[in-house]
Amino acid sequence: MNGNSTYPMKKLFSSFCFRGEQKLPLFGASCVGLLLLIANSANAQLIIEGEEIGPDVIFTISGSLSPGVPLDTGSFLPETIVSPVDGRFEAWQTTSDVEKFALDADVPFGAGGNMEDVGVGTGDNIAILMSEIILDDTYVAGTPLNATLTFSGADFASLGIDVSSGPYVWTVTETGATITLQFPIDNSALIASLKSKIKKFKRKVKIAKRKGQRSKAKRLQKKLRKLQRTLRALS
Repeated sequence: MNGNSTYPMKKLFSSFCFRGEQKLPLFGASCVGLLLLIANSANAQLIIEGEEIGPDVIFTISGSLSPGVPLDTGSFLPETIVSPVDGRFEAWQTTSDVEKFALDADVPFGAGGNMEDVGVGTGDNIAILMSEIILDDTYVAGTPLNATLTFSGADFASLGIDVSSGPYVWTVTETGATITLQFPIDNSALIASLKSKIKKFKRKVKIAKRKGQRSKAKRLQKKLRKLQRTLRALS
């Protein structure tokens, strides 16, 4: 589907729920449902967040998808894989019938090779195989997906994951829904620098007030408040 993938549904909503300027009350509940479906298609997004927690790497999957019409169907066995070099990520817990959906492109996320059946998964099934995403054939578009994948005794370096070049984003070809692999940003150095600057500005404000330099104190307070707002946003 080219262009805006939600356009056909919007056109259906317009023709089904309106006639000129008059809403058709008979179909009110159906119109609400159709509107929710449009919203799900436009906003569906899945987040995979990777973190180093203690001696482990833990991936947490959350969000939802509107994947569109499957390219193919099949079956899948329990399997966990992270293979950064070819953009594979699998957290599959059960033997299942599946549906396969096209992604716009392969998205490598490091130089690491295939780490197969080393991680431990929980929750819903999801697999990204280069330019395909695979889901259970019972998955309903827009419903929540929640899962984890844990690699014990590992870190990003040992898995060959390039954190500095992230986040990494796959796009579902038909609907434009996205799957984002992201990593927490370490703001500790920036926070320490801001705290040091705030301390200095507070001292400068006190000196300016003591000397009766009101306009200077006012300018310094304005900068101080800006630094404090930035610190609050990062903390």
